[in-house]
Amino acid sequence: MRRSNSMRENIISNLFASSDSSSFKSPRINFTLSELQAATNNFSQENLIGKGGYAEVYKGCLQNGKIVAIKRLTRGTTDEIIGDFLSEMGIMAHVNHPNTSKLIGYGVEGGMHLVLELSPHGSLASVLYGSKERLTWHIRYKIALGTAHHRGL
Repeated sequence: MRRSNSMRENIISNLFASSDSSSFKSPRINFTLSELQAATNNFSQENLIGKGGYAEVYKGCLQNGKIVAIKRLTRGTTDEIIGDFLSEMGIMAHVNHPNTSKLIGYGVEGGMHLVLELSPHGSLASVLYGSKERLTWHIRYKIALGTAHHRGL
């Protein structure tokens, strides 16, 4: 079954629905496709900072000057993309840990996008493996313990 853009928007809107919608305001921003394109120079390859199995991450600059990471889900069927988006958004909206990016907002026009705070140090993987500035074993150990603790291990 193929879902339309309006159906996607309804699914996302329901994430933040409340029985008394007049008293509820989502802390997340719903970005338009044109805002995301402007922030990333139309998803320019120059702004591509990460690529995974089902998404691409772009560095962007919002109108207010805030530097962000914009994750664009790109692979899979429409249902898989929507499922991945809702799952990731649900997790990120409820996780509050110093080593995770904060969810600023989302966009559903023209695809599924997550807008996150961009760490000035890059991703954890880039710091661990690709950075000129290496983390000490003590810091790596603290990261591993913190991750295990928050996963209940």
